[in-house]
Amino acid sequence: MKVLKHDGSRHHGVGIQPTIPVSRTIVGARGGRDERLERAIEAVRR
Repeated sequence: MKVLKHDGSRHHGVGIQPTIPVSRTIVGARGGRDERLERAIEAVRR
């Protein structure tokens, strides 16, 4: 099955590239937090 994006470019193997830069921190990792998930939830709630 060939999957294409709306502009005709390929989607398979590429996926959706993130547009909001987020990185994990040592403090978050030690605290058991998932900064990526927290930022994603924040973006969706806006």
